[in-house]
Amino acid sequence: MQDKHIDLKRVQESITDALGNIRDDIDAYLQEELFHGRSAKATEEFLERELQPFLGEMKQRGIDMETLENFLWARHAKERNAQIAKVNPDMQDGGSGLTDQQAADLMAGKDVVVRDQEGRYQSGLRSREVPKSRSNNLLKIPRLSL
Repeated sequence: MQDKHIDLKRVQESITDALGNIRDDIDAYLQEELFHGRSAKATEEFLERELQPFLGEMKQRGIDMETLENFLWARHAKERNAQIAKVNPDMQDGGSGLTDQQAADLMAGKDVVVRDQEGRYQSGLRSREVPKSRSNNLLKIPRLSL
């Protein structure tokens, strides 16, 4: 098994030989080893405390993943469009894939047809995919505030 941080370990050993022990809180090699355990624990806690309850609430309320994706796309389209317009003056609306009006229509429960830049049909988002009642349900799901 190889240690990708062997050079760091050797430098620290040289420092220890010359100056004495390195405290644990500034021991870069030790902190690198501990990082993986801490990040795995944080990921596990996120799954247990946040994601699994959130997905359970979605299932209980009859909200599928496609509905959530469309809701989030429509909900954040206006702010994304504004940011894209700042960096690309040729794209003043629709940089997110939805125009501001399409996003507003979708959030209001109206059907929306999405077209590519050449005007060709790309997809249709039906109002049933983000109905008003489901939008309200999504906003009320605890833990992860949308």
